[in-house]
Amino acid sequence: DQGNYDEAIKFFKQVLKVEQVALGHDHKDVVMTLHHIAQLHHKQGELNEAVRNFLEALEIEKKLYGSDSLNVAKTLNRIGNLHLQKGDASNAMEAFIGSSRIYENLGLTEEDLSIVGFNFYSLSLLHPECAAV
Repeated sequence: DQGNYDEAIKFFKQVLKVEQVALGHDHKDVVMTLHHIAQLHHKQGELNEAVRNFLEALEIEKKLYGSDSLNVAKTLNRIGNLHLQKGDASNAMEAFIGSSRIYENLGLTEEDLSIVGFNFYSLSLLHPECAAV
């Protein structure tokens, strides 16, 4: 129900304000709340807003965990999927390449490898011009 998502977003935005005041902007709890807000926007089909929240979380994750962390790779992957759903092949490819480089540097697990492979496969089906990259 649309109203429930709206209420949930409103709630998490209030939580976010409290966390930012109490914990500071660059805190892991702020990241988690931004992820929740992004996921709710995604469920509502508000893909641009979801990307915006994931990008904000990504910047904090880079500060907290480093640019080559697993957290950053997973968030880049989520951002890539959102761009793919929006039909934005260029930004999807950029996010997927960033994610795959981090996974490669960290040593891919089978699960991570299958996620990265599926994303590139999906991108090539929807945007054949990207398949040669």
